[in-house]
Amino acid sequence: MLYWHLSVAVAVCLSVLVIKTDNIASMKGIAMPSSYNIGPRYECFVRELVESGRYASASEVMRDSLRLLEQRGEIRALELEKLKREYAEGKASGEPKEVDAAAFLQELKAERAAAG
Repeated sequence: MLYWHLSVAVAVCLSVLVIKTDNIASMKGIAMPSSYNIGPRYECFVRELVESGRYASASEVMRDSLRLLEQRGEIRALELEKLKREYAEGKASGEPKEVDAAAFLQELKAERAAAG
């Protein structure tokens, strides 16, 4: 359920179409959009979230959606860094050795049984 809400929040953030811009300067000096058309499906979803009392306004829904999108990006970056480290450790560990899969699984099962 949480994954679905995250997917919807990300979709809300990613499916925006700028229909109006202000002369508000962003950090890069580019005008920032101040109004978005997210389509009837997501407009209904945002309205339901506000009407349910979960959020006080559509702006809160959008801010929360953007926070989730930002967190998702941070998690992906951390996972990628971990994968890169593990790959480097594997490469540095030496030449690969041939392993008998059945014997290897038996060893794992025995270690697990011993650990309780």
